[in-house]
Amino acid sequence: MRITSVATAILVTLGGLSLAWAQTPAQTAPTPAAYPSADDVAALADSRMAALKAGLKIKPDQEKTWANFETTIRDLAKQRSERMSELIKETQKTSPPAIVNPADVLRLRAKSLTQTVADIGKYADAIDPLFKTLDDGQKRRLLVLLAGR
Repeated sequence: MRITSVATAILVTLGGLSLAWAQTPAQTAPTPAAYPSADDVAALADSRMAALKAGLKIKPDQEKTWANFETTIRDLAKQRSERMSELIKETQKTSPPAIVNPADVLRLRAKSLTQTVADIGKYADAIDPLFKTLDDGQKRRLLVLLAGR
């Protein structure tokens, strides 16, 4: 149960590429205003990282592993944001929206899942050294803060 909660937290933290709106051909792609701007994403990432660091009470000897973790998470978030922007641009090329071939949607989803798997591996590689430096209290808080409970 705990592993499932942590895995879910990791996926939520990284964010998944949702193509729910593309599942029904009659639906139109959301407008750009429906998505947060790059500044919004950056501000949210800043606040989440600051909250996580404050909640963990990172000690001076943990700063190096924290810095590596934070850099990786920010890079992954930026890459995801760029992929989402590209997807939005791609879906808005046709007006009115064309009928979507389900095979194309599935291929796009497979590509997205492949990238998500790679991102989770990078996330694991970044969090492992940090986790190993945390004391038991910090480890418990990390799991709670990531799971949002």
